[in-house]
Amino acid sequence: MSKARIQLGRYGEQVAAQRLVEQGYSILGRNIRFRTAELDIVAVDRGMLVFVEVRTRSGIRQGTGAESISWRKRQKLREAALCYLQQREGSGRQIRFDVICVTIAPDGSRTPVVEHIVNAF
Repeated sequence: MSKARIQLGRYGEQVAAQRLVEQGYSILGRNIRFRTAELDIVAVDRGMLVFVEVRTRSGIRQGTGAESISWRKRQKLREAALCYLQQREGSGRQIRFDVICVTIAPDGSRTPVVEHIVNAF
């Protein structure tokens, strides 16, 4: 993965985390890695544990961020969430999966358009 793409992803995750905090979420962790996948953001929203997948794009030529989440990617996220629950949370808490799509303006202004899809899958 190119350095520019890594920087774009980090920027998108920072924007997403900031948006979540502004909406009253508590961030428990970011970039939590497991053997099967990585959880971009784990947060709490009114007592519910939320696993947030962040997709950052520098335009929509290749589709939106939400469109890029395949069935296989959803399965990997579910597996990672299960690992997280087993290692850190135990059972009993309600969970959900959100997606935050951050799109950077193609004119380079770096003004992001943020779409938060609650309970995405």
